[in-house]
Amino acid sequence: MPLILFLVGLVIMIIGQPRQSFSRLGDPEWNARIITSVASVLLTVCAAGGLQRLCQDTGMSELFGERFIGWHVAGGVLVPFFIAMAMKTLQGSSLVAAIAAAGMAEPLLVSLGLDAANGRALAALAVGAGAMTASHVNDEFFWLVADRTGLSPLRAIMTVTAGTLLQGLIAAAALLLLSLFVAHF
Repeated sequence: MPLILFLVGLVIMIIGQPRQSFSRLGDPEWNARIITSVASVLLTVCAAGGLQRLCQDTGMSELFGERFIGWHVAGGVLVPFFIAMAMKTLQGSSLVAAIAAAGMAEPLLVSLGLDAANGRALAALAVGAGAMTASHVNDEFFWLVADRTGLSPLRAIMTVTAGTLLQGLIAAAALLLLSLFVAHF
């Protein structure tokens, strides 16, 4: 997927400014500057995809399925939320948590009753909401907020972590309500 996005961006650039684009493709300084600026994003997305694949290959999806399959609350929309929340809490990155949790939750959608279009949309929202929950010391967002607001680490845990946890719980409640509403239509 990252390679496809890179190639699409390259095509858009060439179509937008054909004369400059072709000459820049041969410029080693320009290529080095571009690759340097996108390398961290590409590495993060590739690492997230690798973690997601590792979780699938090692049976993590089935393990979560066995643990949460009895949770048919509102069609099981909370299962993808809790998978993403667990991934985010354990490793810190929202992007990695969202990609890995989506790959882990996808095989469970049929058994959770989320295999229709509305169910898949709810599952995607649940993964996104879970991936933004519980920001703490292993998350770069936590340190960015703590630094910019001048909070000590202890104060940041009390405010930022509690705030993102509350935000996630409110999102989970909203998803529950939304899933009850969408189930009737």
